[in-house]
Amino acid sequence: MVQEKDTMNTYRLRTFGLQACLLVLMALLSLGCKKSILETDDGNRSRARQALTRSDLIGGPGALGEVGDFILENDQVRFVIHGLQNDGYSRGNGVYGGCLLDADIVRPQAPDNPTELGGKDSFGELFPVFFLQALVPENIEILNDGSDGNAARIKVTGGIGDYLSMTTAINQVLMNSHELPQDLLAVLNPEELNGAQQLAYSVTYELAPGDSYVSIVGTIENIADEELLIPSPIASSLLQLLLPGSGELKVPVGHLALFGAGNDLFLPGVGYNVKLSLMDSYKTAFPFPAISGLITSGLFSSNEHGVSYGFFPARDGQAIDSRFKNFAKNRVDENGDNYYEKGYDIEVADDSILVPFLASSITGTFYAEAPSPLPAGEAYSFKTYFAVGDGDISSVMDIYYATRNQETGLFTGRVLDETTLAPVEEASIIVYEGNCDDKNEPTKPVNQLFTHSSGYFKGELPPGSYLVRIEKDPVLSELSCITIETGKTTYAELVRPGVARIAVQVRDSANQKLPAKVTVVGTYDHHEDLETREFLFDLEAGQRWRISDQVKDDPNDPSTRQYIETIGYTEDGHVSLDVRPNRKYTVYVSRGLEYDLGHFEVELAPGQGASELVVLERTVDTTGYIGSDFHIHADPSVDSHVSLHDRVVTAAANGLEFLTATDHNMITDYSPYIARADLLDWATSMVGLELTTLEAGHFNGYPLTREVGHITNGSFQWSMLPPDEIFEKLRARGELGSENTIIQVNHPRDSILGYFSQFDIDELSAEHVSETGGIAGMMAPNGTAFFHPETGETTFSLDFDAIEIMNGGVLGQEFHQRMPESIEGLSIPEDVLEDLPEAGTILCADDKVAFPGVIDDWFNLLNQGHTFAGIGNSDSHHKNDIGFPRSYVRVDDDRPRHVTPMNIVDGIRDHGITISNGPFIEASINGQPIGSKVIAADGEVELSIKIQTANWVGLSKITVFANGEILDVIPAPLAKEERVFETTQTYELSRDTWFVVVAEGENSLFPVIPPIDIPPFYLSDAFSTLAGAIGFGGTSALGELRPGMTGFYTPFGLTNPIWVDISPTTDADTGSETFTFDAPGIIPRECDGLGVVRVDDTGTVSSGLRTAPAKARWNKILSNSFGYPRVRGDIYDIRTLFDQYTRHSH
Repeated sequence: MVQEKDTMNTYRLRTFGLQACLLVLMALLSLGCKKSILETDDGNRSRARQALTRSDLIGGPGALGEVGDFILENDQVRFVIHGLQNDGYSRGNGVYGGCLLDADIVRPQAPDNPTELGGKDSFGELFPVFFLQALVPENIEILNDGSDGNAARIKVTGGIGDYLSMTTAINQVLMNSHELPQDLLAVLNPEELNGAQQLAYSVTYELAPGDSYVSIVGTIENIADEELLIPSPIASSLLQLLLPGSGELKVPVGHLALFGAGNDLFLPGVGYNVKLSLMDSYKTAFPFPAISGLITSGLFSSNEHGVSYGFFPARDGQAIDSRFKNFAKNRVDENGDNYYEKGYDIEVADDSILVPFLASSITGTFYAEAPSPLPAGEAYSFKTYFAVGDGDISSVMDIYYATRNQETGLFTGRVLDETTLAPVEEASIIVYEGNCDDKNEPTKPVNQLFTHSSGYFKGELPPGSYLVRIEKDPVLSELSCITIETGKTTYAELVRPGVARIAVQVRDSANQKLPAKVTVVGTYDHHEDLETREFLFDLEAGQRWRISDQVKDDPNDPSTRQYIETIGYTEDGHVSLDVRPNRKYTVYVSRGLEYDLGHFEVELAPGQGASELVVLERTVDTTGYIGSDFHIHADPSVDSHVSLHDRVVTAAANGLEFLTATDHNMITDYSPYIARADLLDWATSMVGLELTTLEAGHFNGYPLTREVGHITNGSFQWSMLPPDEIFEKLRARGELGSENTIIQVNHPRDSILGYFSQFDIDELSAEHVSETGGIAGMMAPNGTAFFHPETGETTFSLDFDAIEIMNGGVLGQEFHQRMPESIEGLSIPEDVLEDLPEAGTILCADDKVAFPGVIDDWFNLLNQGHTFAGIGNSDSHHKNDIGFPRSYVRVDDDRPRHVTPMNIVDGIRDHGITISNGPFIEASINGQPIGSKVIAADGEVELSIKIQTANWVGLSKITVFANGEILDVIPAPLAKEERVFETTQTYELSRDTWFVVVAEGENSLFPVIPPIDIPPFYLSDAFSTLAGAIGFGGTSALGELRPGMTGFYTPFGLTNPIWVDISPTTDADTGSETFTFDAPGIIPRECDGLGVVRVDDTGTVSSGLRTAPAKARWNKILSNSFGYPRVRGDIYDIRTLFDQYTRHSH
């Protein structure tokens, strides 16, 4: 007898009589029969072979396999191991080959097209790391092809490479992988680290017949003539020098896993809330030698499209080396107590995994300790498993249980809809550790199952009591109890709560169907001191994040407690959206920057629906310009899960007219998808690429040729290449020839992703500077990507065309951060309060600009005479963030069908660009538009400005910049319901001058532009968890003067320059004047204490500069650095060493 409860909003459990047995039989038949995971028979074989044709490979949205790679397969699963093509470099998102690249279950080929791969691979990459070193493959050998009936085995051997070239010094010192200088100071200089290799690495992949997982054995071998200590004695000495009295240093080894944005990562004990749980884990600081992070039994992922993955260590007793020590288990204090068990109140096992970072789809895992000492000629190995399932977590957890010989029982059943009683497909059943006597007690998620055909599900669970609930967007059921017994079947009929449906039709004033975005906004009750994720939605269970308005909550004002329930996009002028019932919603209908905002209100009960027709009016006239986004991602990028169809639909719905596909290291073409979606009257596109390096930055190239048949469609290897070579290779792929290919520098002030930051371009002089010597020099960029091998000169190049001066995914990197007008409510150290600079002064720390911004960098380059175009892009990786900001490019014919890539190239070269996330700015000087070169020999110019806004935008002031300094601030109080602001100003010039116009407002652009309410997770945070374990912390010298990482967007726009020449060259014969602009040069400025001051010709200083506009209203946040603020350049905070590594927001 099992417990029974009949309330329809929870579940039903029945005694197993004849009816239940028949239902179970039907469920099993509907799901298909699958033999035991570890079962083999004489007819099965595993096979290892090299792919000779493309039909040998695996298909799917994440597939990167190529002819020449290696295949491991049996009757259950297939894997692709990256071969040695491309000089051993990875064609994926890592650096080197030899990695596990693709994985899928065995699927039938299409009978009418046997060459069609038809797979569903969505995995990125998996490769072992030895601290931050990786294997550089030199040889791949098939040890056993499987023809003898035994496991097929492939071994990759090679040398040592750094996952990030900037980590060479710290890697060699810690791993003792190369002969090191005996002089401690020499170790701090990467140029001195050229000793002979002492360690070799290898990885062996093994697939047994009938198994649905591959065994992975990573090996470290001592190839030196003497015993090696890991870490090196020099590392231990350096540690004692920096941190006297510290504990014994141990070096972790493990894997880097790129699951890909299309897969939902699930950790037993954490559930789907991995990212924020990891950030929360950083709040618990451990003394050296422990590292903060998540402790789990494995990493698993689900995917509604039919493939799931699991990565976990070998179980107790399966370790293949007697010296094996689990890294997390071995982190104990002087009393023998485990740091993680005490700090996190969890149990740590001998096969636990530590997850110290998760960023840019890269999940870091540490499992074992590197051995010390390692005798000459000996090797050390550690073993893990990588499993493939059919979509849900349960299908890979079944494999996990089997590898551990764990007893289980079968949990099966069906999910029905509460209101219709119809079976629910693709519902997610979340399984928690449970206490049937107290369903309100917090529990930990341990498994997850999807329903399949007819709403049935099944999966194995170890014996015990569990709580289960149904998650099916947008609703989540209450918890229910089940009991599992070994070898028996438990059947549950579960119910998904009812939903409400909103249907919207969108037309324009001529009754034409419009592509549009529909945003449903709700209001939540006030919860004192709680984040929305604690009451509004359940991340553990896999619910969507609901974006909030980022306005400080007022318990008496519901308008301060708004959130986005869901967003939809019309196709053929119509969209239907499911929402949680019994809530009041305001439904907003928008179409980008040129259309007014429509809205209506609705409140629905479960099972109810509402339908509304909304007419949108286009009120902003952008004739002669085409709204463009030159930085867009979709699912060809490992960190985006937006399908190509959805990408073009969301772009058109947001009023974008010109799209440039710029996936990471993958050349993509949107044009077929625009045509299939019948959007040719609304949008057109251009082929491009974001060349994504882990060294010099990220660079877009467009328009490019897409090489059909090449797996990356023409992208190329970037490791160790200097920027000039990267730019040359991008131009060589130009569709219109190299001379008509635009090279765009993306987010140049991000850390590892930012070109200017990586090359230490000074924020005031725009010159290259570099850290040398000491700890900072040890982690300074090095190698041929950064310095010419013969001359030692920097490889920094200005051979590009455009700079991304606005990026929608990054807050606080527009202008250099200035001292605010008010510091009320900010937490600022006492010593800083005593010496605050004037409002509007650029902030400094450690004699450098504290928080640099790209627009000021652009101004510096313009002052030097460079004429790079300024571009504003969304850098969209999701459905809801495309097109904000955007670049309006001047063209002769702005109808999308008539705009060509050449028109865009001409517009960028002519600087005919105005950037906006709301206000549309037109400007002219003496009647000549943005980008013009104007001759005004008498020195008098008339600047005319026209700004248009839709009814949801607003405007407050206009700032006129002249040669990078504020010339004028013009009040522009344009209310949201108003439309146009125009002004004309006359200025007398004493020298040649370039002008840029900035417009800004103060109101929030919510909900049309969703705020950023999750701080970006930086790779610097990730790697600093490793360095932070060495005991360095520190606090930010400026406290909350640092720009926040979250907040709502406010209206902002700026133009490209108009250049004015007041002293043209005059032809003596004809009297004609020739434009000859004399660049003003760098503004003479320097850091003085906490602020930048201007230095005149005599060396005296003047007061702070006038304030520059702010782009967003920020929320306070101490730092993005996992709870511990720090200042860039503070060499006493070792996290500064990892400031190279940052996120794509992406």
